[in-house]
Amino acid sequence: MKRVIVILFCAVCGWVSVLAQDHYRIYSHTGKVEYKLALSDTPWQQVQDGMELSIIDSVRIPEGGKVRILRVEPNMIYNSVESGTKDVYHWVKAAVNANSDHIRGTILVDVFSGQKKQIDVHDMRVLGASVRGTQSRDTLEQMADMFVWIGAQACSGKPSPKVEGITFKKNKVFGEWDFIYENHTSKNYFINVLHINKLTDNVSLCYVLTPSSKKEETTVCPIVPSGYCQCGMDLFFPASENDVYVLVATEIPYNTDDMDIELSRHSIKTAKKSDLDIKYMW
Repeated sequence: MKRVIVILFCAVCGWVSVLAQDHYRIYSHTGKVEYKLALSDTPWQQVQDGMELSIIDSVRIPEGGKVRILRVEPNMIYNSVESGTKDVYHWVKAAVNANSDHIRGTILVDVFSGQKKQIDVHDMRVLGASVRGTQSRDTLEQMADMFVWIGAQACSGKPSPKVEGITFKKNKVFGEWDFIYENHTSKNYFINVLHINKLTDNVSLCYVLTPSSKKEETTVCPIVPSGYCQCGMDLFFPASENDVYVLVATEIPYNTDDMDIELSRHSIKTAKKSDLDIKYMW
């Protein structure tokens, strides 16, 4: 019995240790937002912008209050979506899920007529295909390696390649980037944006779709059919000199949730180019 308790204790300590490797800061807040350290008897205190918290520390947001949490390593910002008390991990998870739901409901604007049309960008019927054809583990790893290699090219100072029929626009809004991408080609593309933090060489996806329910078998990245552009995302990303963004387009679907996790296992220094047909530009 004692051995079991010791093993469980070690497992919990190991889990906490892994989580502690991630660094989080209060990017900004409104209202009387408070925090409480998980491994301390210190009472609830008012948060201060710029302060660092661990993933297991708690944050209490009052009605009408807001907090934006910065995950330091990828330099990504997550917005609170409700009031209440949660640890940092669950506030970030709630923000990721809210972003995912928002991406699912994105409006596509017809490039040629200028008329807005509300469609389900993740309904594979748009492509006349099925979501069941997603990637094997080996292909996922190969694609992640290619994505990281592409990120390395963007950080090298080389000029961006040009892809005929596809455009990538960055709009600065209140000091952060909002993206628009247009598909004037005759093909349907799964399009996403890579985010590279030059300080850490961390590569991640800007648009990650998490399962909307336990029964959902797979999730894919945003689809931009031929003749459409994707805009009005209302998701904003850091615009510092250390943040690089690269549009990537593929003709095959992949699970963005799995891909974002896989990217964290790959290094810019060792990434290799493959023969995968991935269009990219920055």
